[in-house]
Amino acid sequence: MNSRESPSWHLHFLKAILEPVESCRLSQLVRDAETAISQRLQELRVSDTGSAEAINEAFLSLRYLRNQELMHSPDSKNGTARAY
Repeated sequence: MNSRESPSWHLHFLKAILEPVESCRLSQLVRDAETAISQRLQELRVSDTGSAEAINEAFLSLRYLRNQELMHSPDSKNGTARAY
């Protein structure tokens, strides 16, 4: 990968965090980003703890975003919020 390319996990992460909370696509984008981040963390588990730490922070940001989505979903207003 050259210096101008972003890692796949990062592109998925950006798509998820830039999606409006009210979007019907947000859940899928968050799942895609979590999958890409998990795969990359497995690759880095032994070799690069600095990158793994940054990716872990991104993963935590996605969890926060998912919680925000749940709080803003129509289902949460009538007590039927879905679990992930």
